[in-house]
Amino acid sequence: MALPDSREPINSVLDSRFVSAWDNEFGFSVDDLVRLLDALDELGLASESAVFTIDGKALLDALAQAVGSQRAASFLDRFSLSHRDRWDRTPTGFKAKDWYPWRFSRRLSLISRPLVRLDSSDNPSYIVAPGLIRAGIHNSFVRTFEGELPADSFGSGEMKGWIGTRSSEKGHDFNDSVASVLRQDDWEVRCNIELPAALNRKLNKDYGDVDVLAWKHGDQRILAVEAKDVGMARSEGEIARQLYEFRGERFDSGEPDRLLRHLDRVSVLRQHFSQLKRNLALPEDAVSIDPWLVFSSPVPLQLVERTNISVAPLDNLVARLAESHFPKPNRNYPLAQAMQIPP
Repeated sequence: MALPDSREPINSVLDSRFVSAWDNEFGFSVDDLVRLLDALDELGLASESAVFTIDGKALLDALAQAVGSQRAASFLDRFSLSHRDRWDRTPTGFKAKDWYPWRFSRRLSLISRPLVRLDSSDNPSYIVAPGLIRAGIHNSFVRTFEGELPADSFGSGEMKGWIGTRSSEKGHDFNDSVASVLRQDDWEVRCNIELPAALNRKLNKDYGDVDVLAWKHGDQRILAVEAKDVGMARSEGEIARQLYEFRGERFDSGEPDRLLRHLDRVSVLRQHFSQLKRNLALPEDAVSIDPWLVFSSPVPLQLVERTNISVAPLDNLVARLAESHFPKPNRNYPLAQAMQIPP
């Protein structure tokens, strides 16, 4: 018998936009999710086992007592790893990347779907491990709330909208973090600079915003910073994708990649440098606009030698700025050779 639940409803402490998107996407509420997980725990206690098998009808009946049959069925459908004739064939409604074993954040994985359905009969057997299920669903829940999962992992427009909104909010938060670090190093900072407003002129297209613009009296550089709050690349594929997206080139479609979009913004600012300095009251002795990419964590991109942009993780930004302000001597100069500066 279930214990009475005296906890405060989770729906009341979460962002209402996320609560609505979750219900719309999954077919049961966040509070329903808590009741469902508790019901699975109770089944485990009754079986006196951390891992047990149960037929589908009995499982659905137990879950339905907690939230009703329709929402219980939606839960099983969303979090069950169903039996497939072949593991390397893509089921309807999924993509090949959802089962590739070398990919992270797969939709067809034991973490994403921790209820294991053993057959395709009308009353299939399930392997149930309440601890694993709770851990897997907690991972999915947190990553969904934080906007860390790809929008194409979801079906509803409302949840896709939440993913985009949350990602944008976190991006602005990271812009503020970059600005804070620069201010502590005596830079003056402005965030989320729209080019038409900064230049006081219409442009031929929407170039997007400059995340952080920074300047310091006595320093002739204006920093145009693209701030990226990205997770650490966890595999060779993620490393390759990150490098591919920041080549500073155009894709086959003709669209600029993520680096080239920033370089295009910097190019526009350089074309109207005098007007930019006047409109934003920047130092008169500033002579250059230096493009920077600042990441929230170490990235492989910082190991790639580039001449058109500087790259740094946030915790090493100040040191990289000092280093770039005093470049290494050119070893081709006779003086450098005479001083025997090592290569």
